[in-house]
Amino acid sequence: MIDIKDFKMGEFNTLYHYTTADGLKSIIENKTIRFSDYRFLNDIDELEYGKKVFRQVLEELKKETPQYIEYISQWEEELKSIEKGKIKYLKPVSQAEDGALNCIQCESENIHYYILSLTALGDNKDMWNMYSGNNPGYRIKMNGNELMKYFYDIRDSYINKGFLFSSEHRMEVFYGNKAHEFLKKALLCEFKMKNISITQYGSIFKYLAFLKDDAFRSEKEYRLGFCFLNEMDNSETNKENAKKVFMNKNGIIYPYMEFQNFPFNKIVEDIMISPYNKSELAEIGLKDFLHNNKLDYIKIQKSEIKIR
Repeated sequence: MIDIKDFKMGEFNTLYHYTTADGLKSIIENKTIRFSDYRFLNDIDELEYGKKVFRQVLEELKKETPQYIEYISQWEEELKSIEKGKIKYLKPVSQAEDGALNCIQCESENIHYYILSLTALGDNKDMWNMYSGNNPGYRIKMNGNELMKYFYDIRDSYINKGFLFSSEHRMEVFYGNKAHEFLKKALLCEFKMKNISITQYGSIFKYLAFLKDDAFRSEKEYRLGFCFLNEMDNSETNKENAKKVFMNKNGIIYPYMEFQNFPFNKIVEDIMISPYNKSELAEIGLKDFLHNNKLDYIKIQKSEIKIR
């Protein structure tokens, strides 16, 4: 059973990010970290799976809790809006004397949702295979609390520009039956609290993006997610925080959101070299690269996984 504490949007003290040599080099040299467009994640059916679970849960709740039919109908409409590429959000218009924000409800088309995939697994063969295959790769160990501080600062900077982020797009991923159970209990919690968060910026994604098929359970994934409206894709708005970039991946042009001024020295605790890179040169080269970027204090480790 999933207890209510399990679906609060919590934080992990330690999280891991697997990447290629080029990915690591880019993060350090450019002081940026890239979020993948949700439509271009590894599992192309992922969004459809989340919507299927959503529909099933809402149908069950109609029968089991008819007293909440008004709330259920709101979520059904929100799901239809997402499928049409629209989203409801709150736009800050002024600040009250007590510091609270006065907002108006808006609707936007052509939303974009970006995901940073992390994991609780520090040295895992499946993760190495997924992100580097038989090629050399690297695993970055991150301080989860420092990572969230970085993104809270970005969120707050957008509030000043009239864009309101939800702070709840961060959570472990739920798989299969647990995904169904999680969503059902989470929505019931929303209904019982008479929560109006459905009108908040990107709120449906705080559930939709964290539901995956049971086949991916071994990943033990943890995600951070940000919604962007059309106005926020504008380079002038984003120049101090993030910018949209495009990269070639296996012959397909992939969109990413690249967040700026990533404080590598505050967030990263160590770097592990994949089991596919046994050359002593890998450690020597990484050590020299870190020294050149004034990151000598970051510990270098080698995977303990044995590869034939």
